[in-house]
Amino acid sequence: HLGITKQMPQPPIKGAESYWNYSETFIVARFPNKKIRPLSFNGTKWEYKAPPAPRPLLNLKNLLNNKDKTVLIVEGEKACDAAQKLFPTSVCTTWASGCKAINKTDWQPLKGRKIVLWPDNDQVGFDAMDRLAQLLYSIGATYVKQINPPNDVKQGWDLADASWSTKEAT
Repeated sequence: HLGITKQMPQPPIKGAESYWNYSETFIVARFPNKKIRPLSFNGTKWEYKAPPAPRPLLNLKNLLNNKDKTVLIVEGEKACDAAQKLFPTSVCTTWASGCKAINKTDWQPLKGRKIVLWPDNDQVGFDAMDRLAQLLYSIGATYVKQINPPNDVKQGWDLADASWSTKEAT
């Protein structure tokens, strides 16, 4: 062990349509047929499971490096990518593992921040964002506002479904 470090193996993401790095040891991969799989490195190997709570937010480095920017929180990684394109002056983020995992996320980096919540167009999303707003206020967020999806969109619609330009979005 003379200064030789064992390199972390590559995560098993072959065949994934996309993947998102939450941290060096936690990835969420999207495979065909909307199969979303969390991957975590346990120190020895990658496993298809989420790491123990508290889990990091997506784009955490960007959040920490831009403390003056408004934070836009959406449901899911694909919607987060779309939101970042539509709202380039904000820092967009999401949490891993869906609406039931809000309490398994480390929200502390959002203390003292101005936050906008944008749920998917469904009751599960609205309920999740209501719970999240309470949680964010409890950790010291300075401002939390929810934007509801447009009235004329289908059930389940999210920002990844938006066909707006950046100018139309703002």
